[in-house]
Amino acid sequence: MLADFFDFYKQEKFLEAYKVFFDFLLDVEKDMELSEKHFKNENAHKIIAQQKRLHGLLRDFYDKMQENKDDKNLIDFCKNLESFYEEYKQNKTV
Repeated sequence: MLADFFDFYKQEKFLEAYKVFFDFLLDVEKDMELSEKHFKNENAHKIIAQQKRLHGLLRDFYDKMQENKDDKNLIDFCKNLESFYEEYKQNKTV
């Protein structure tokens, strides 16, 4: 999903990029709710902490997008966000 966001963002299709971003944010929020209710294994605390961090990163990212769409630091932030998300997905499946 983040790959779609980056494609739209690089093409300056910001409306499409925002839609992908908010869909992704909603998915993370749903994951957080489910995790807090249903995870009972030893990885639960780690997964929930990562979900909260991911959610915070997404909120920070949204603020940065509002400030300056052309900022090169934003692209670096995107890459860091994507790598964190990949790590989160791996831990979630463990």
